Amino acid sequence: EIFSIDFSEYKNIISEIASTKSELKRIGNNINQIAKHLNENKNNQTESLMSDYQNQLENLENKIKKVVQYISEG
Repeated sequence: EIFSIDFSEYKNIISEIASTKSELKRIGNNINQIAKHLNENKNNQTESLMSDYQNQLENLENKIKKVVQYISEG
């Protein structure tokens, strides 16, 4: 008994799988780029907030020094 197998359908399926795999890689790369961008912006925002906080602390320290000086002079 001889069997005849048509592999053309399997070739189409394999081609679709390869194409899908390629698309998924592109999507993964895009997600990584978005995550990187968000993390960079988050870090930049954190640095900005920390800088503002540091400035506010310095201003508060200067005000406290002035009050202490005023009280000590009396």
